[in-house]
Amino acid sequence: MKQRRKYFYLILKMAIASLATTTSASAQPISADGSLSTTVTSPDNLNFVITDGNRAGDNLFHSFDSFSVPTNGSAFFNNNANISNIINRVTGGAISNIDGLLRANGTANVFLLNPNGIIFGSNAQLNIGGSFVGSTADSLNFADGTEFSATNSSSPPLLTISVPIGLQYGSNPASIEVRGTNLAVPSGRSLTLAGGEINIIGGKLTAATGNIDLAAVSGNITVGLTSNNNQIQLNLPNSIDRQNISLTENSLVSTTAEGSGNIQLFGKQIILENSRVEANTLGAGVGGNITVNASENVELLGDVASGIFNNGLFAETIATGTAGNIKITSNSLTIAGEARVSAATFGAGDGGNLTVNARETIELIGAESNNVALFTGLLTDAENLGDAGNLVVETERLTVRNGAQISAATFGAGDGGNLTVNATESIELIGVTPADFLASGLFTAVQPTATGNAGDLTVNTRDLIVRDGAQIFAGTLGAGNGGKLTVNASESIALSGVSPLSLIPSGLFTAVNPGAPGRAGDLTVNTGRLIISNGAQIFAGTLGAGAGGNLTVNASEFIELIGVSPQLGNPSGIFTAVNPPSTAQAGELTINTETLTARDGAQVAAAGFGEGEAGQVSVNADTVELSGMGPVRPDPSNPTQMRQDPSGLLSDTGGESDSGDVTLNVRRLTVRDGAAIAVNNRGLGQAGNLEVQASEIFLNRDATLSASTASGIGGNINLTVENSLQLQENSIISAEAGGSSAIDTLAGNVNIQTQLLQVESGSAIAVNNRGLGQAGNLEVQASEIFLNRDATLSASTASGIGGNINLTVENSLQLQENSTISAEAGGSSAIATLAGNVNIQTQLLQVESGAAIAVNNRGLGQAGNLEVQASEIFLNRDATLSASTASGEGGNIQLDLADLLFLQGNSVISAEAGGTGNGGNVTIDATFIVAIANSDIIANAFQGRGGNIQINAQSVFGTQFRPQLTPTSDINASSEFGIDGVVEIDTPDLDPNQGLVSLPEEVIDLAGLIVEGCGVAEEANEFIVTGRGGLPPNPGGTNPSETILVDLGNENLSNSTDNSRDRLSDSTKVESSLPDRIVQAQGWIIGDRGNVILTATPPTVTPQSTSPAARRCQTQRGN
Repeated sequence: MKQRRKYFYLILKMAIASLATTTSASAQPISADGSLSTTVTSPDNLNFVITDGNRAGDNLFHSFDSFSVPTNGSAFFNNNANISNIINRVTGGAISNIDGLLRANGTANVFLLNPNGIIFGSNAQLNIGGSFVGSTADSLNFADGTEFSATNSSSPPLLTISVPIGLQYGSNPASIEVRGTNLAVPSGRSLTLAGGEINIIGGKLTAATGNIDLAAVSGNITVGLTSNNNQIQLNLPNSIDRQNISLTENSLVSTTAEGSGNIQLFGKQIILENSRVEANTLGAGVGGNITVNASENVELLGDVASGIFNNGLFAETIATGTAGNIKITSNSLTIAGEARVSAATFGAGDGGNLTVNARETIELIGAESNNVALFTGLLTDAENLGDAGNLVVETERLTVRNGAQISAATFGAGDGGNLTVNATESIELIGVTPADFLASGLFTAVQPTATGNAGDLTVNTRDLIVRDGAQIFAGTLGAGNGGKLTVNASESIALSGVSPLSLIPSGLFTAVNPGAPGRAGDLTVNTGRLIISNGAQIFAGTLGAGAGGNLTVNASEFIELIGVSPQLGNPSGIFTAVNPPSTAQAGELTINTETLTARDGAQVAAAGFGEGEAGQVSVNADTVELSGMGPVRPDPSNPTQMRQDPSGLLSDTGGESDSGDVTLNVRRLTVRDGAAIAVNNRGLGQAGNLEVQASEIFLNRDATLSASTASGIGGNINLTVENSLQLQENSIISAEAGGSSAIDTLAGNVNIQTQLLQVESGSAIAVNNRGLGQAGNLEVQASEIFLNRDATLSASTASGIGGNINLTVENSLQLQENSTISAEAGGSSAIATLAGNVNIQTQLLQVESGAAIAVNNRGLGQAGNLEVQASEIFLNRDATLSASTASGEGGNIQLDLADLLFLQGNSVISAEAGGTGNGGNVTIDATFIVAIANSDIIANAFQGRGGNIQINAQSVFGTQFRPQLTPTSDINASSEFGIDGVVEIDTPDLDPNQGLVSLPEEVIDLAGLIVEGCGVAEEANEFIVTGRGGLPPNPGGTNPSETILVDLGNENLSNSTDNSRDRLSDSTKVESSLPDRIVQAQGWIIGDRGNVILTATPPTVTPQSTSPAARRCQTQRGN
């Protein structure tokens, strides 16, 4: 509004000046000043004929005191036809008010210099054969150094045959104004207005195929002139001072023709309001260039009330000719309302290039209109057969809002142009048009029905903001291929929200839209910080026949994905997708960052719901944290059902397409509160694989890592974790398969390598199959595994074959509080299935408090095998090792222990079979087996044969074979109605006679060997014999001469012999109380294991021949 007031004041001032001039010069509007031989005649003071003048070569000079053409009057330069330049100066103090016809003979160029100002009224016309130059310069310079001055008429002018080469301006050049008229020069000629301020008010300047220059300059400067092929053009260095240029009220500056000329606007502020500058080509000729150079701002302002009139700058082609180029240089550029800058092609000719260099700001503001034709922006579109030109935008800060666009798209067979936007500080793209018809943004799209390929779109800035439905789009809606989209934001990118009515997401896109056979381009994002929220997206997908592009996001600091769109609940995130009816393959998705966070339903996903394969997902980060879920909402595919989408990393597919793989290389991975990493397939295709390499993985509160499938083959999960993998609070790692018991599928495998695997509180690792197919395998290599509070490792199947679980644990495997390791089979008693196997290698296996390891079969099939290699196994408080079956054959249990098997507290090792099945076999190799407190080892059967139990141990304590189970600890392989199994307990084969000598067949009369009634001394207390030293091998024999006394035991038997007293010094005092009396042995007996037991009473024996005389006892009394 302030600017418009300025214009009004300027127009009013010039009108008053014009009125004063007309009044003072009413007697003679055109009069010579007498300095040259110029002759002015007029029959009616309305129409004037100018003759004579001074000729120098091809130049004809005139000098006027005043020069104005009255309304509907004329000024006729009646020159010779061979004159090239008619050069006129006005030396008086009056403005030249031209409101009639200027006419000259031949093809002469006409120069009009009036330092006081020039006004072209609504009736002004040019009827000349050459170019026209209207200027408020002080003088005209020539190539030989002479000048023709309009401010120094007192000195005789030095007239020259040289060509004009410049305009010399004073300190404050006067303005030039064109009001409501059409100033036109012949085709191929030039129209130049060069003064102070230049104002075109409802006027038209036309130079078909020629050039038009508008220059508003200031401050004692010289502007160069160039003459070439009857055209005159200004040479304007950027360093000179300037004044303003304005075009208002549907003004038009045009060089449009079958081959257009150039247009140049040079000023301080250049403002077009409901006005148009065009250099279009309508034929085979090359279009002209438009150059707009402003030292301050350029404003292109359109008013919807102006109707279908297009406001702005246009260098277009509608035929076979190539369009010209547009270049805008300014401090700032504003395009608002229904205004645009276009170098588009609507024909077979190629479009031109558009370059905008606004040193500080560019602001594009869309029209408040629902008319798509009235959009605002910068464009080099290809609308027909021709290729679009390239579009380059350079600035510090770019703002595009309310549906304004910067576009190098293609709507036809021609290829779209490349679009490059460089904003050193920021780019902000905001919102849509009022009815959501157009999104604000940057576009190199292939539009519907177009067969051309899109150009590439490159964005370079520090900070990028895209919100409320705005987009950066390099996709294809037609047969052509989409272009590449590259966004480089050195500091940050923030994408947020959706459009208010159509709920179009804000974001970055290289999509193939429905029905389009073209291939999408790749999308690459490089930034420091990336934030995507409220349903915004980065998307490189395909909904057509063409393949999706690859999507790469590099964020040196962090990526934060937040929430869903408020209205529909669609997730914020980063996506590649194959959606119906596409049969193509989605591109790959790669993320490289320091920290990746996705929460409250936000996702990174490679989805596929068509027939094509979903893309791969790769994430390389130091930290990845996924948390929470989106709100409960109707399922888009089935609105009668509700769904709640997790935050996470997904390769989720349906239909016939296969899921892609998801690969993570991270230091720490946290998944919690319902978030998920999934490579699921809900259709007929195969699930992808999930590969994670990390130092730590922490899953908590319903977190999920999944590679499951409904009908296809399940994917594999491979986790390599340097330190710890922890699952808490109902979290799950799953490679399951089968949506129902009627589907024959194959579950995937889970492979884990870690130091510590900790699974707690209802959490599980599962490779189950819920259908007819086989469960997957679970392989774990760890230093320690700890399962607690209903934790589960499972490779079970409902109707197929159970998977195998192989655990290699360097130190200990602990199961507590109802936790289970299960490779079970059989969802019902009517299905014949085969359970899987469990193989465990560890130092310590500890199963407690209702925990179990099971390879059971709950149906008709056979149970699996359980093999454990360990040093020790502890089963405590209702612990179970089981290979049981409901109706089929029991499985085998093989326990190989280096040391101890310990069972207590109702613990059980069971290979029993129900129904007609035979019990399985239990084989235990251990050093020691201890089973107490009703702990059993069983291989029972009901109607079938009992299994075999083989126990090899050095010692078995607390349990024994019993034909029936009892409240004590039992070993049992019985059958209720069938044949009992075999229980074999092997302890080491020890010979009780080993190391003993043969005793005589006749019992020796002990009375002959032992002194009867050997007295007991008062203080004697023990009789010790250690080993066999000093005793004959046979009670009836004598010691051989070579016998030595050996193995006498402890040397501190100080009171046991006579010699002991001699070893005490005389000064030693021994104080003691009298010990309990002991009874001397009167005999011995042989135990059932060959051991000798001394007795207090002699046995009854039959005497033999006497041995050597018995020795007498000697009673000693200690000192």
